[in-house]
Amino acid sequence: MDVGKIIASDKTLEAVAAAVELAQSSVGRGYLGASEIGNECPRRLWYGFRDYSNVWFDVDTLYRFEDGHISEDTQAARLKMVCELETHDPVSGKQFGFAAVDGHFRGHCDGLIWKGLVEAPATPHVWEAKACGEAVYKKLLKLKQDHPEKDVLEQWNRVYWAQAQLYMHEFKMKRHYLTASTPGARQWTSVRTDYDEKAALFYLERAERIIASNNPPPRIAQNPSDFRCKWCSHTDVCFKEEPGQVGCRTCRHSYAGAKGTWVCELHSKVLDRDAQIDACGDHDYIP
Repeated sequence: MDVGKIIASDKTLEAVAAAVELAQSSVGRGYLGASEIGNECPRRLWYGFRDYSNVWFDVDTLYRFEDGHISEDTQAARLKMVCELETHDPVSGKQFGFAAVDGHFRGHCDGLIWKGLVEAPATPHVWEAKACGEAVYKKLLKLKQDHPEKDVLEQWNRVYWAQAQLYMHEFKMKRHYLTASTPGARQWTSVRTDYDEKAALFYLERAERIIASNNPPPRIAQNPSDFRCKWCSHTDVCFKEEPGQVGCRTCRHSYAGAKGTWVCELHSKVLDRDAQIDACGDHDYIP
């Protein structure tokens, strides 16, 4: 852990940084997420869904995540001054979400704008907020200058665009409104996107293939030094043929069942999340 750049030689803040790292959960969420389905490597998605690697972040990354959450809350508070925006279901009190592919594919959006956007006052929009670094933010501004607004999100970040299409599809809306800011939301901008049914159905079908597959799909590159693989959490499993974590999802005796369940066919039982992580003595890696 390199915390020198952030906290110099302050022992208390070093202890805080260590505590922040230790507090993160090493347990995956147990489903394939709409926020990641646009990633171009299907094997990466499959490894993540199957719990092959423990995803662990250093303190610098965790602080950036925290800053992003704060920035998104700030964006929501500002928008609510003008728009009818709900960030949580008023009945359940939970974040708006959907479940598909027997509950194994899920997504949770930042909110729904029912009305109030000046550009389209009576049109409902799915809302997503993003916080990004200065360079990525400037790229978005440049794209907005050079291209029609409705084409910008796909060119800026295809993962975000895929997420937007799925949310519009699942929430039965035709418009998406993304706000993006620099850290702290001191600067921010927006992008509106139209619904593309063909794209939404493509990503739903992609999720179905990944969830149903009993073997890893092809990787996107043949060399771990490829820039697309450089930051992947599953590089060692993918290229060095390391076995990955022991767990029911990496075992050939189990599969994704109905209604979001996970089933062990060897022992004829449905496994809860804790059991999937603990595994048993009959674990047998998927070849």
